[in-house]
Amino acid sequence: MASVVLTARVDQELKARAALGLEQAGLTASLVIQELWAFLARHAHEPEAVRSLLATLQESSQPSPAEQRIAQLQAQQLSAEHLAALYGIVSSTPCGSSSEELALAKEEAYAARFLEQRP
Repeated sequence: MASVVLTARVDQELKARAALGLEQAGLTASLVIQELWAFLARHAHEPEAVRSLLATLQESSQPSPAEQRIAQLQAQQLSAEHLAALYGIVSSTPCGSSSEELALAKEEAYAARFLEQRP
């Protein structure tokens, strides 16, 4: 059987992550593509089967609720670390301000200072 070369464009980060997943599973990109093409050939007369496979693959590529929550917590942690760093920069307390006004003013000052320090 003659072989052909397929060319496809994918995001560089996606390719790297997928290569790692394939390596951990003991698979190669060629094997996975061959199996996909074999499936498509077997089900060429069943467009719904092809669409179903694609839908399943798309669903499984979406982050799970747990992964989404972890990403959210990591973003919050990063924000908290930035705020903590900013609180270390500014420590003066204006007179005559309520604690709520003071907290808002501090956050605005810290954010402005942080943005000035970014490269």
